[in-house]
Amino acid sequence: MRIQGAKRVQYGGGDMLTPKVSPLRLSVIFALVALALAGCGGDSDSPAAASAPPTGPSDASAFVGTTIEINPTIAFFAGGTITYYNVVASTILPGASVPVGGTYTYTPSADLLSGTLTLTMPTIDRSITFTLSGFKHQNGKITSFTATASGQNYTSQITSGTLAAGTAAASGGSTSGGSSSAGSSPSGGTPAPAQGAEYIYAASVSGGPYTDGQRVNFTFNRDAGDATKNTLQFSGKTLTNPKVDNTLTAPYSLNTFVDSAASVTYEVVLKDGAIYEINIVTGGAFKGQFTPASAGSSSGGSSSGGSSSGGSSLPAGALAAGTTFTRSVGTKIVAPTSTVPADVPNYNSGQQVTFTINSAGAITFSGLTVPYSADGGTALTYNQVLSPGNSNTVIVYKNLTTGAPTSVALQFIRTSGTLPPVVTMVDYTLN
Repeated sequence: MRIQGAKRVQYGGGDMLTPKVSPLRLSVIFALVALALAGCGGDSDSPAAASAPPTGPSDASAFVGTTIEINPTIAFFAGGTITYYNVVASTILPGASVPVGGTYTYTPSADLLSGTLTLTMPTIDRSITFTLSGFKHQNGKITSFTATASGQNYTSQITSGTLAAGTAAASGGSTSGGSSSAGSSPSGGTPAPAQGAEYIYAASVSGGPYTDGQRVNFTFNRDAGDATKNTLQFSGKTLTNPKVDNTLTAPYSLNTFVDSAASVTYEVVLKDGAIYEINIVTGGAFKGQFTPASAGSSSGGSSSGGSSSGGSSLPAGALAAGTTFTRSVGTKIVAPTSTVPADVPNYNSGQQVTFTINSAGAITFSGLTVPYSADGGTALTYNQVLSPGNSNTVIVYKNLTTGAPTSVALQFIRTSGTLPPVVTMVDYTLN
């Protein structure tokens, strides 16, 4: 279906269709619309920390799910990925009249009072390094800070999402996860309360250890003093000694457990210390993903909206299970080279692609299954983090009167394992 009255805008040497009937800029394609300003000041955290200087994020994962106005608008996603949008270009901050994808890293100082944020955007061949300092807090969350690049200071605001303030180690120990997390637990190795709930499996390909729609109860036990002592319990098993990755943007982190007996790897993505999603990998290949079976789970992941025990419960705003629609490929952009990675669909202009919503609310197409993420009001977002630096994102625009799907935008990001890493982005619009 082609949108009537659409206009074209330039994007990295190509063009992309946007609906004329809606005042959308393409910044909504890979960043959720900012719902409200996160806050406007306040330097104090809590009574216990009132005398301590306001800290910044404890790691890169703290940024996940936020949108920050520095001068450009930067939206941060899991897997170390961003979109960068800037209509006021300068010699320091390059312009991007439509969002361009990229990656980011963040390295905090030992006392968490400052940090180095580096953005890399291959499609415009630029990298920017900011020094972040002067953090301001409100209710334990960062609301603003100063970003310095090439000697120029920029006042920065968090306009969407939560950027959690980290807690500096009191005696040289490592910081944990970058946020106060659920229920402050004592340090020194005391396990935090278990986070247990039912999760439903969305198969990405056949041949995995679980069937599409299968439900499993997982319990994640977090050790407040030593993350390598975290455990994952399910189906009578207890997996231990995870590989911990805190480089995801906060409030997300990654614990990877290996079930050696079954040759299955469980990549447990945490949000604020609780299970957000679990990626299933066998033989080095992604097979599918567990997400909360109902909105009432403790994961803090996908959305609110009435939950039910037993039956399939889709998040509020999501398309109904069984919804099917077909769209035609309009634009195709591959950067920095023209080679589409082997595990990414290689569509041609005019090719028809059929999308279906499965029982878990995930969108399936071309052998892929991408879980539902959020309702941005004008569009639905589906996001799948395969591993740090590798993700699939689907944006389904909807008719604002009927809620029916209209056009679709796809973005696939793949990062090579070479040094230096090569980030390839493949973008499609379908109408």
